[in-house]
Amino acid sequence: MHSQPPSADDRRPVVVAGFSITSLGVLRCLAGSPYAVWTVGSAAHGGPARASRRRGTVVRYAAGEDLVRVLRDLRTRFDENPVLLLTEDAQVVAVGERYPDIADDYRILLPDMPTLAALGDKTQFAQLAWDAGLLVPQTRIVAGDADLDALGLAYPYVLKPFLHHAQRVDDDSARDAFIASLSTIERSALVAQEWIPGGDDQLYFCFLLLDADQELVASFLGRKLRQHPRGSGTTSFGVSIEDPDLVRRSHAILRELGARGYCALEYKRDPRSGEFVIMEPTVGRVNQQIALTMAAGVNFPRLAADHAYGLPIGAREPTRAASWIYEFGDAASLRAGGELRRFPAALRRADVRVLLAWDDPLPFLVKLAAALRDRVR
Repeated sequence: MHSQPPSADDRRPVVVAGFSITSLGVLRCLAGSPYAVWTVGSAAHGGPARASRRRGTVVRYAAGEDLVRVLRDLRTRFDENPVLLLTEDAQVVAVGERYPDIADDYRILLPDMPTLAALGDKTQFAQLAWDAGLLVPQTRIVAGDADLDALGLAYPYVLKPFLHHAQRVDDDSARDAFIASLSTIERSALVAQEWIPGGDDQLYFCFLLLDADQELVASFLGRKLRQHPRGSGTTSFGVSIEDPDLVRRSHAILRELGARGYCALEYKRDPRSGEFVIMEPTVGRVNQQIALTMAAGVNFPRLAADHAYGLPIGAREPTRAASWIYEFGDAASLRAGGELRRFPAALRRADVRVLLAWDDPLPFLVKLAAALRDRVR
């Protein structure tokens, strides 16, 4: 494990796992907070958070090292259990499998392991959703190649691998190409899901922070306006919205499913019925759009740390409207739709830019350099 020299900062610590775009959003949400930030990530993995001036004390560990062991070694540097914020599904799997050990060393709230596995595994969630009578798309578990030819789903439909973004496929060739690109582990929990009609702007996301008794600590509701790739990608432009009924419904669903701590549901509004159809849950880690909560006045990473330390917390729901942009993703999304001319206005409109920040410019410059290298190749 390699790091900068131990910090002499006597503020209470918050440990952020990973160097990803999501991690960068968390770090910026914690800027100006009364916490000492530590960022922990694999030396083999790049990411914009590594270049951020908000990263605090950085701990890098060698490729292949056990994250839980690294975290437990790091714990010895602190006088009290730090808050731990996860940002990637693989981290949730690693920590969840040894949650009793981590719970003795860190302030992090997760469901029990069977619940965490069921909510994080797309095949298990499909069965869980059916059993609970939740409104979800028609879903088929794909156990092998033979199942792909006997799904009973009309094209287009969506393939959802394990620890991988979903992909809409429109025909056999697109399906086979996507399957061929997946690793063995990604294919180990593969589902096919009915395509719900409607544009990317019909996708909604609800973030919740639940306490140990599953009571609501804070809530946030957002809407995608664009994503990349179009049809089945990640948010590239999103806005905060208000819908108290959808928040209450999300809380009721996640309580029933056994969620605790940070959790989220993504929906798609079906234009045929007007119903909000559950696309997928997130449990244990924050979402990429997390900095949108700060812009809307309900700063989830700060609230999570305050709550974990038993401190008074501020606003529990948004206090103002806000918008968020991932610059490279949104440029690509608009370009794909022949609307790239709209990008400058979108960039000006956004209250939060994922990478571009005048007081923290290196993450954007690092990403730009990488994009230029890819273009040259």
